[in-house]
Amino acid sequence: MTLTVLNVAYPLAPVGPDAVGGAEQVMSALDRALVEKGHRSVVVACQGSSTTGVLVETPAEAGVLDEAAKNRAHKA
Repeated sequence: MTLTVLNVAYPLAPVGPDAVGGAEQVMSALDRALVEKGHRSVVVACQGSSTTGVLVETPAEAGVLDEAAKNRAHKA
């Protein structure tokens, strides 16, 4: 049976194997492993992310990550 797995990343940090955050690195590893096993991986993450499966990009925030930036990112 083939699975389709949707992962939604923290909206203020890009996902990828070289990501700064541990959660983003783990998501990248899960994405890669799912695709390698023949499953479909869909990742919702900010621009600048790198995935093996399908990447659904949300706008990246630039500048100060204040409450307004966090609210915009969550709405996106």
